[in-house]
Amino acid sequence: MKRIRCMGAMLTLWACMAGAQAQHTTIVVPAGAGGQGDTITRYYADRLQTRLGESVIVDNKPGASGSIAASMVARAPADGRTLFMAMGGGPLTIMPFLRERMPYDPAKDLVPVAMVADLAMAIAVRQDSPYQTIGDLLQDARQRPGQLSVANTGVGSISHLLGELLGQSTGTSFLHVPFQGITSAFTEVLGGRVDAFTSTSVALEELVKAGKLRVLATFSQNPLPSAAGAPTVAQALKVDGLAVPLWFGFFAPAKTPAAKVSALAAAVLDICRQPETQQQFKEIVACAGPADFARAVEQDRERWRETIRKANIKTQ
Repeated sequence: MKRIRCMGAMLTLWACMAGAQAQHTTIVVPAGAGGQGDTITRYYADRLQTRLGESVIVDNKPGASGSIAASMVARAPADGRTLFMAMGGGPLTIMPFLRERMPYDPAKDLVPVAMVADLAMAIAVRQDSPYQTIGDLLQDARQRPGQLSVANTGVGSISHLLGELLGQSTGTSFLHVPFQGITSAFTEVLGGRVDAFTSTSVALEELVKAGKLRVLATFSQNPLPSAAGAPTVAQALKVDGLAVPLWFGFFAPAKTPAAKVSALAAAVLDICRQPETQQQFKEIVACAGPADFARAVEQDRERWRETIRKANIKTQ
């Protein structure tokens, strides 16, 4: 009997040890493998393992404009071992104003941990377009309201909302043409069937280098090397409120202890500030801790709430 009790105790100890060894952190990504967000997440996951002292797993959960992934993390245990990689704020700062009901409350169920990147947006035209500047494009748009076409990556996407914001800020209106994928949008713009396209500067870069597209302006704070000398929208038009970040960053369930959030933020920001990271991601690197990230999220929330209300945009 004593031997049986001893064996039972040993099995319990082994089970506890196995459980401890099995502990890991999961980062949920609202996109499929291979995209920019996935690449950034896997870069950080690999380097967080040594800083957190445990395995870090990337779980790709695309669909529903990021709401599936965000909802999964919002409902996860608040122990700091499940994180959400937000990409541009769609399920946090846009979708709540497009849908009557959400499976979570972005403002209450998730907390910012750290921002790691800002993929600046830009507006571009084909190389042989008659529009040489963004001023040319807006002048034509004013002469034929609602007819100058601007491609985007779907109703309610940041690509779409930027076109709406540009129109609202400059007293113009466009014909917004949504596409399910960026490739289809590029094809239509390059074929001359759509006048312009709003997208990330990263997505546009190769076609700009190949001489197929021209960037008219960027929605960034400062001009970008990848934009081939194009000015910012604010510089070109002397209009405030058009420096719009497309931030990427980590969130945790809302009840995660503050000390755990601070520790995670410190680990993420240590990676973000490494020369290796600066070299890897160059102009898109943007490091911000919980407080600064929270302010950026709130600014986004207010911006898109007003843009969506003025444009009366609704989705199913």
